[in-house]
Amino acid sequence: SEPHIHKALIMRIALLIAVVFLCALVVAQPSQGGKTASGSSGSSRGSSSGSSGPASKGPQSRKPSIKVNNNQLMITSVSQTDTFKDKLSFTIKTNGGNTAAGNNGLLDVRFGYYAKSDDAKEGFSYGVRVFSIIEFLESGATAGYQPAEDTLVQRWRPTSWGNFVTSTRWAGELQIDEFTATADNIFLVRGEVVGVPIAANGTRPGLNPNSVKFDFEVNNFPYKNTSSSLALETVIVSKTKVAQGPASKVSAITVTGEGDVVGEFTWVDHVEISGGRNASVIASQIAKDGDDTDGQMFKTYFAFNTTAHPSAILWDPSVGAAYSSDTPPAPVTSSASVSRTSIATLLLVSVAVAAAIV
Repeated sequence: SEPHIHKALIMRIALLIAVVFLCALVVAQPSQGGKTASGSSGSSRGSSSGSSGPASKGPQSRKPSIKVNNNQLMITSVSQTDTFKDKLSFTIKTNGGNTAAGNNGLLDVRFGYYAKSDDAKEGFSYGVRVFSIIEFLESGATAGYQPAEDTLVQRWRPTSWGNFVTSTRWAGELQIDEFTATADNIFLVRGEVVGVPIAANGTRPGLNPNSVKFDFEVNNFPYKNTSSSLALETVIVSKTKVAQGPASKVSAITVTGEGDVVGEFTWVDHVEISGGRNASVIASQIAKDGDDTDGQMFKTYFAFNTTAHPSAILWDPSVGAAYSSDTPPAPVTSSASVSRTSIATLLLVSVAVAAAIV
């Protein structure tokens, strides 16, 4: 009778509270866009306060898009809320010919950062340019390629590039957008773009939505000396300060940005070579190398420490932004079904609690 009515009422109220609570959790989850995880557009980066500019936390997810125009590829990757917009842009261009298109190099990657809140905006840009593949003989006391110490055998540049080709692959239900271009069937460039962090898997490094991970692959290089090694002649161009390091991340070159955001060119400290082997990558000290319309140019050489003349060499650098006051995004290793499983578990617990109350 009356006690039973009260118990039933309590049960209904408890279940109603549980359902409302779980619905709030579902709404709070970053949108995964079905199977297209890279289509999510949520951000943990809050709005700005006062006149201090954009808030300090980096985006946990982005909405990337890719457009191709023959030898040029453009990527925009946006995280946006009602009060804040964080946009990254990448323009990647290939250049053929013996002159390597002057200061633009045989591969030209230009990065831009733009952020806007209700009462502030900021932005910066920098470029990474690969000028040539250097074949050299180690002659000096310093490891790696040093132009003043070592013997230059040849400076290889392609005569022509194929157009960019895009494709999609999946890590479980998470989307990874890829692009490739090949020069003279010798130098292949591959890039990977994601909308959410994806954890490392076996030999594949993790992927970050705040950068583009590249594969630089050298196949069947036309060596001219039996004892030589290879290096990539690379230039960082920026109107702001460029520095090697920091000490906590030696395989990185940083570019002064805006607020807590910096530009960052990072690399894996070894190359994979044919036969299932590895060889170390030795970066020379960056050195000022003139100016152009995009800023000061700083040159460095990434030497692949092997004289074995492997038929294939694979190296993984990345170009993008780093958010210095934010911890790295937690890697996502599975699909949105993980969140659904967690919610189902919470629902069962809530029902059990409600039953215990009755």
